[in-house]
Amino acid sequence: MANSKGSKKRILTSIRNNERNTAYKSSVRTAVKKVQALVVAKATETELTVALKAAQSLIDRAVCKDLYKKNKGARDMSRLVSLVTKSQA
Repeated sequence: MANSKGSKKRILTSIRNNERNTAYKSSVRTAVKKVQALVVAKATETELTVALKAAQSLIDRAVCKDLYKKNKGARDMSRLVSLVTKSQA
């Protein structure tokens, strides 16, 4: 249990940051699933590129904010791009 004023504040800060990070990771996963759903639905090329750009942007920001490691971000983007290019071919 927190005893000092500083440790109590640190607990509140970590809770706030955890909620923010969880929400951001959820939005990244939602964007990735949206791209995958568009591929399955055989959406138009413009819809796919717009969704892909949005997902890539969110993944890049997650890497910059240290929510994802650099390699995970690169791996996720690579998988998305290859999925989209295979569906367009």
